[in-house]
Amino acid sequence: MRVRCKEPKGKFPEENNQMKIHTNLKSGAACYTVKSGDSLCKIAEAYYGVCTTGNVNKIYYSNMATIGSNKSYIYPGQKLYIPS
Repeated sequence: MRVRCKEPKGKFPEENNQMKIHTNLKSGAACYTVKSGDSLCKIAEAYYGVCTTGNVNKIYYSNMATIGSNKSYIYPGQKLYIPS
């Protein structure tokens, strides 16, 4: 399941102002929450249509602080930035 990081369209019930959520994501980027059985290859295939070394590395190098030194180990619940 893809998780997109966008501003919500809803309003606070007690206010007329739109709720705004600011992220440091670039336009076209997405957030993905890792599920059991996922791999960077599967995630790359879901977002880019094909699992290539380049696509896997694009996700890995954008998330090294979260993933760590071994890109083979990702865990359910980790939130990954998926660059466009």
